[in-house]
Amino acid sequence: MKSRCLKRLVVLPLLLLALFSASLAYGYSYELFIQPIQVGDQNNHWANSARELYQSAMQKIWDQAGIKITFLPWNSFDSATYYLLNPDTEFWPLVNGAGHGQNANPRVINMFFVHTITGAYGIGAWPGNGIAVADDVFSYPPNGRLDTMAHETGHNLGLGHDDYGAGGANNLMTAGGDRSIPATTADIYPDGLDLDQLLQAQIARAIAIGTDPNYNFLYPIPLPGTVVLLGSGLGFLIFWRPRR
Repeated sequence: MKSRCLKRLVVLPLLLLALFSASLAYGYSYELFIQPIQVGDQNNHWANSARELYQSAMQKIWDQAGIKITFLPWNSFDSATYYLLNPDTEFWPLVNGAGHGQNANPRVINMFFVHTITGAYGIGAWPGNGIAVADDVFSYPPNGRLDTMAHETGHNLGLGHDDYGAGGANNLMTAGGDRSIPATTADIYPDGLDLDQLLQAQIARAIAIGTDPNYNFLYPIPLPGTVVLLGSGLGFLIFWRPRR
């Protein structure tokens, strides 16, 4: 009897570990929603005319943190004032001003695409809910600055240029002038040149801010129901034995 009970006590943790591993392989721990907003100049010119989002690069980078990136359908905002953006005087009025195409849900990060940003490719700030991305991101040789949107998203999740381990050329959050930019997604960590890495301290910080009730950008993704049901059923079978 003791031997049989011991076997069950050994098998159950192994079963739960296997189910946990399967659940991780099944999906992500969190989901982050981003609202892309195309800014125009009121003269039929629109920033990011191709509506490029570099989704594969964005997702591969944030895979390191177990965060699924979901872009919502495009919104637009026609304004000559913000089409050519001065980051010192116009960024906060753009992201905080009402009626600029923002998503009604405060848990969604709003990403504005403008034609130019004086002295920068992109802006993302914390605390706050808003990112601005310039057209220069898409014309940067050879294939654009694939990691700018992921970098600015990191700012909205509480990460800076020189904290939580940032600073090295291979780190996502290092300032653009000191960061190595991947030419293709094949050079993004864990492949190729191992660029755009996130350290464990950065991942922990991003998740802590993203799940903080004051910001709450990250939606937890529950374990798949089938995995939970399977675990319950197998657990029952392990401990159940017929009466004699």
